[in-house]
Amino acid sequence: MKEHAAEDMVAIHKRCGRELEGELSLRREEILPRVAVHFGTAQIFPQGVDYSISAGELALTQSAEPAALAHFKRAAALLEQQCERAEPKQREALTDRLLSIYARVAQLSSAAWIDAATCFAWFEKAVELSRARGDHENAFGLSLGQLISYSIAGRYKEAHRIADQMMPNLEEGS
Repeated sequence: MKEHAAEDMVAIHKRCGRELEGELSLRREEILPRVAVHFGTAQIFPQGVDYSISAGELALTQSAEPAALAHFKRAAALLEQQCERAEPKQREALTDRLLSIYARVAQLSSAAWIDAATCFAWFEKAVELSRARGDHENAFGLSLGQLISYSIAGRYKEAHRIADQMMPNLEEGS
């Protein structure tokens, strides 16, 4: 019975998303976040990701960082699921988008009302993913941002840990 209820909810979200999608050209700022939630909740790919990222960017232009964070989290969750299922060739493109979301969310740590621990965790994800892909320059840049954010937040032990991780790369010249 619960399975049928869940299936019904997915169908409802899908239908609502499709109906609202038709109104985007008329009232984009009002409708976009709702379309993102419906497609994201129904786990419709790629629309759920695309609309969630767009809604996150729109929220940032409106100084609504908590809403932006929610939209970016939804997009990342959908992309993470798709990465697990994707063929290696497609996984590379999905990983690029995922990395950009991780980095974007990590930048929100400057917003006082965003939980810093959440943003620090996203910094970690972005650095790890960059290192795993062999993109040491991006990993270094993200680590530097992470170091600064930890320092500003008064989390000096974490900042020191990041600095220690960065040192071998500096000594190697990479």
